Amino acid sequence: MNRRDIVVVASILLTRCSTTTVTPSQLAQDAALIATAANEMSPSILAATNLSAPVKVKTIAAISSIQAGALKIAQDTSGQPVTSVQLIIAGIQVVASILLAAFPPTAIISVAVHAMISLVPAIASAVGLSSAGAPPPMSAEQARAVLGNYRG
Repeated sequence: MNRRDIVVVASILLTRCSTTTVTPSQLAQDAALIATAANEMSPSILAATNLSAPVKVKTIAAISSIQAGALKIAQDTSGQPVTSVQLIIAGIQVVASILLAAFPPTAIISVAVHAMISLVPAIASAVGLSSAGAPPPMSAEQARAVLGNYRG
């Protein structure tokens, strides 16, 4: 086992150990953080010269889906906003697939996208969805801090 393998295993274990139950109010807060940060990305997306007009439209539409999902969660009184969370996750997937390819990893917009990705397991588990896959790039607490301070 080399050093990289040890780091990967350690991050997986830390991620699994830090998994906590997400309350409905925390879900609403996380959804609002994601939606607000996504909205803050819009000017950078529209100004990006390396994105074609159709790609910009697709990205802005995905951001609109994220915002719609977050709004539904904020207004939901049933306690199980599964479809709203699925809408947010689908939007994050589109935004991530476009922006992570268009911007360097060190760009603040890329860091914010990684933070959104990092909250997917928390919001998915809050409604009983599985979020199998690679460990998130950062902890949920780190992601909340990044998104809370993100200003496109």
